[in-house]
Amino acid sequence: MKKQIALAVAAVFITTLFTGFAQAGPGRHSSHHHRPTQPHHPHHKNNILEGVVLGAGALILGTAIAQSLNNPCQTAQVHAPPVSQRPGHWKHHKKKGHWEIQKIWVEPVYETRWNPAHYNARGKWVQGRRQQFLVAKGFWKKERVWVKARGRY
Repeated sequence: MKKQIALAVAAVFITTLFTGFAQAGPGRHSSHHHRPTQPHHPHHKNNILEGVVLGAGALILGTAIAQSLNNPCQTAQVHAPPVSQRPGHWKHHKKKGHWEIQKIWVEPVYETRWNPAHYNARGKWVQGRRQQFLVAKGFWKKERVWVKARGRY
């Protein structure tokens, strides 16, 4: 149902967008100003041609939108069925151990870059050299770790 609504809204939008172009005259910058008493010039065929081209473009765009709505690019994900429907099935297969939260130190990250020759804050000349620059500070991180139970399995 949503696809049909989206298709209808897209068709109405495209139709309203291009009807103004199809009905447009030669434009205000045209060098020929025609009076109603004058016969038609061959330039009027260009306006009809423009309308046909715009209509064809609207048709192509509408078809592309309709096909993208009917054939989505995303593939359906298939989930595996549950292993067992019996209640309490996993009580017999419980792994022995437990989760603990440990604090782990993550080392800071440095980047080695070329530091060109320069004068330092005291006005002394310092030769260029490779130097390590801090990219990310070190920090403590809490992480869940599985601890096996002692004893027989």
